[in-house]
Amino acid sequence: MKYLRQDLLTLLISLFIFSSCQKSDTVGLDLDPDNAIISDLTDTATVWTSTVREDTVATSSLAQSPLGYFNDPVLGITRSDLALDLSVPSDNFSFGTNPTLDSAVLVLRYGDEFYGDSLNTTYNIKVHQLTEGFVSGTTYYNNKIWGYNSGAVIGGKTVNRFAWNDSLRIRQIIKGAPDTLRKIEPHLRIPIDNNFATNTLLNANSANFVNTAALKSYLKGLYLTAQVNGTGGIIFLNPYNTTVSRLEVYYKNTNSNNTRDTLMASFGISTAAASISHDYPAAIQNKLGVVSQEVYVQPMGGLRTKVKFPYLEKIREKGNFAINKAELVVSVVDGTTQFRPARRLVMYRTDIAGQRQMLPDYGASVVGVGHNANTKRYIFNVSNYVQQVLNGSLKQYDLFIAAIDPSAAENIANFRFGDAATAQRSVLGGTAHPNYKIKLNIYYTKPE
Repeated sequence: MKYLRQDLLTLLISLFIFSSCQKSDTVGLDLDPDNAIISDLTDTATVWTSTVREDTVATSSLAQSPLGYFNDPVLGITRSDLALDLSVPSDNFSFGTNPTLDSAVLVLRYGDEFYGDSLNTTYNIKVHQLTEGFVSGTTYYNNKIWGYNSGAVIGGKTVNRFAWNDSLRIRQIIKGAPDTLRKIEPHLRIPIDNNFATNTLLNANSANFVNTAALKSYLKGLYLTAQVNGTGGIIFLNPYNTTVSRLEVYYKNTNSNNTRDTLMASFGISTAAASISHDYPAAIQNKLGVVSQEVYVQPMGGLRTKVKFPYLEKIREKGNFAINKAELVVSVVDGTTQFRPARRLVMYRTDIAGQRQMLPDYGASVVGVGHNANTKRYIFNVSNYVQQVLNGSLKQYDLFIAAIDPSAAENIANFRFGDAATAQRSVLGGTAHPNYKIKLNIYYTKPE
């Protein structure tokens, strides 16, 4: 197999020179109509791309949940609020006799990503009370609009920098023993209003804490929003971390010896669901569904790139081709990297029913490709896919490129149902880009 130039004249010369028991060549199915493989296809491009909206994404079962407000200079505004469902410290829980509040704090373990401006933005995190509760067994999606008491702020924190990589030391209360200083994983601590904690929790009827179902009916849950002064960003939190994430209520009560104990009640987080919205500028909206110089991938129910190889079947009509290698080369557009490109993209196909399916080139444990920081490209191996299309064993429907969480253990759900556990996006060269156009390179052998 040899690598030759992509134009038709060179292809014909090479076939003449190297004619023998078999002929090897490379076909570059890029976007220049002068470089098409077969003469009757020279009137059009051979890779088509467009940007389309992503499907809705389930957000109630994420390994890490997004919270924030990000004014992306290219893609516009992304906002992610976070609803939390609480569980009782224990069945038949009670704050005891004559409880008085010391403090209350909502503690949320950081996830493994922050995307946005970490230097010049101030983040104002607010906590509200939900006016509707979670329904057990329900999957919540990013387009869910939650009812909450927007006029009453029951907790909040101003953050200049999310220290998502920094451990903290806190003083832990131990019943019957001196308090101790303990190092805890990186987390966000949001103070809760004392009046709310006293009136809604300590002074509440004990029937509201009989079990978690009773608490759900009474309290409904908490709702977090973020306002920013600056460009903003998205911070990822791990509300399901049982050792850190919870609502902590510190209080004193009167024990059986008629003395005062200092205690801590821990209300766990049973469910979290992000409510995500995207507000795209006109420049982006005008590019949706049409061929343009740039295409976009944005997770969290945002955008994906639609790809078509319209002439593979036409090539098949010219004879049998043995595919040695086929690569789709996708470049990041220079000047759009103020915020780093997505570290990992996935490419998938759809079937006759429009369901997402993995490409035959990737197994269940290998989903997507990483961004090469040196070449500023993503390269997808599509050898088996192209071969099966040419063989007629696989029917072409739509292909898509999307962003996925680069750090999580990948599984089918990461591409079949979209990804909201990352905010990393990329601006890519599309069909019409003069410098960063997408290319499909095919290395093949054509027997006599």
